Amino acid sequence: MKIKNYNVLFAVSSCKGFYETTIDKNIWSLLEAGIDKDSILLVVGDFQDPIEASSKEVELRDKFSIDKIYCEQQNSFEYTPMIHIVENQEFYKGYDYIFYIHDTCWVGPNFVFNLEKYFPEDDRDTCPLDITVSMNIGLYKISWLFNQIDRVLNCKNTSTDPKIIHDKKIWGVHNEDHLLKYSDGNFSQLCGSRNGSITMENPYGTSTPRRIRYFEYLDLYKAQSNWHGDQPRMNVTV
Repeated sequence: MKIKNYNVLFAVSSCKGFYETTIDKNIWSLLEAGIDKDSILLVVGDFQDPIEASSKEVELRDKFSIDKIYCEQQNSFEYTPMIHIVENQEFYKGYDYIFYIHDTCWVGPNFVFNLEKYFPEDDRDTCPLDITVSMNIGLYKISWLFNQIDRVLNCKNTSTDPKIIHDKKIWGVHNEDHLLKYSDGNFSQLCGSRNGSITMENPYGTSTPRRIRYFEYLDLYKAQSNWHGDQPRMNVTV
């Protein structure tokens, strides 16, 4: 999808254990915001059975009429779609950037308008969502990701061993925004605002309320775990 003069792919990560809860809200919001179906990539990790993976790919592609949906063995958390991209470069060379989001994100009707309004035009390698921790959400230049293939593949996890998965998660906490370059600036700076809100909601209709961060400048929402209620700061320990 063209944003300014750039061809942008909207990449979403998910995993087998959660996609059935989260992905409908995510994908439908992207489509309702006006994003082209051929500009959406969804990669769902942790499918150990290739027959099941193939079946779920067909099911999800039919459901959303989106071709770029893949169910893969790797379960690399937020890096799952980036790993898919650098391992399949020939299919993604036609894109200039990816805008990466989690499956626990969704967007409002002004998302595309706001993204185009504030889209950086200085050919930067990355653009984080926020001025501080961005949860890996933001813009990544495709050609730059290709050049960072060793760093990207270092994030890859194909193990189902609980200890290895735990260690990978710990690494992810301590290396959040591993690939984002804050020295280039971020969307909150481009917008000249950090307007937003933090509320407690139950977006998935489950028994677990979640902490919802709203980034008003892009009309983007992110559901997070409930860290003992609505707090002004995130106090996370592992």
